[in-house]
Amino acid sequence: MDMFTDHLLEIHLFKGSYASLHKQLSEEGIEFSEKHLFSTSTPQVVLGITDFLKTAALWTSLATVLVTWLKGRYGRKVTITNKDKSVIHIEGMSVSDVERLLKNSIIVSAIESNEKESNVENKDE
Repeated sequence: MDMFTDHLLEIHLFKGSYASLHKQLSEEGIEFSEKHLFSTSTPQVVLGITDFLKTAALWTSLATVLVTWLKGRYGRKVTITNKDKSVIHIEGMSVSDVERLLKNSIIVSAIESNEKESNVENKDE
């Protein structure tokens, strides 16, 4: 957690995840600082979530955004790295399960490997 000094959580955005997840976090009113990195071995963008996460409602908001974003398009993955350095994939988890995991996390990583829209409405296009 050395990218930022005044936050509780980092969200690492890989590949195509920046635009869509950034938008959903902003629409939910989740505040963050942002650092763009230019290397193939690191995330494209790291968002630093500040201490606003001290309230239960905002943890729920973040969990809801992550679960909704994950289900929104094929090819998305989200992992949570806990303080003990264990990594958990959240695919198939409920909002309440993700919320519980987030409270002990230090890094959330999001990747969108499929650039082509493939949600239910666009499957036949």
